[in-house]
Amino acid sequence: MNGLAVGTQRYAPKVVFINGEYNGILNARDRKDHKYLADIYGIDGTKTDLLKRNAMVDNGSAAGYTSMLAEWRDSLRSGHDFYKLVNSYIDTQSFIDYFVGSIFFSRTDWPGNNIAYWRYTGSKTELPITDGRWRWLVYDADEAKDVQHPTLLYALGLYDQPRKYPPWASFMLRALLDNPRFKQEFIIRFADLINTSFAPERMLAIIDGM
Repeated sequence: MNGLAVGTQRYAPKVVFINGEYNGILNARDRKDHKYLADIYGIDGTKTDLLKRNAMVDNGSAAGYTSMLAEWRDSLRSGHDFYKLVNSYIDTQSFIDYFVGSIFFSRTDWPGNNIAYWRYTGSKTELPITDGRWRWLVYDADEAKDVQHPTLLYALGLYDQPRKYPPWASFMLRALLDNPRFKQEFIIRFADLINTSFAPERMLAIIDGM
């Protein structure tokens, strides 16, 4: 999912020695914290709200996120006003790329776990990333690519295998797909990625190169 509108963890295999004794090959990877945001996006990482799972705070505060969800619950989600509201709160490209990728790769320890999202809370600069909207981070996708369930229904909370998650885990996707314009954008982007970034020949070349 590198190259999409989501944060990803860089990694590199490293030969490890402890006290001069060979200890195998381990994967070094980015930490998922505010220092990662600073390094990747060139911002002050301390001026961020970084949350995981059900609004658990890793950095900053969850107040803005929870108030956003409350507003969504009270909104008429099928209209254009809701679409405009959503775009004022979240980077919809980041949300779509994150969920499309997670659905395509059949992540199973998700969306009730291993989900992280963030926003910049400092003053807006020339960097688009400082617009204060929520964006998503991909991490810990070890339990993926084992397709044994309808992955879209699983993400929507309509299929409880291999895991059953509480309603919060699927609320955002369900709410956004209630909006016809967003739903159209989601479908178009899904089709686009299947035929480009996730095309079989490209995916096989990446796997073979590992």
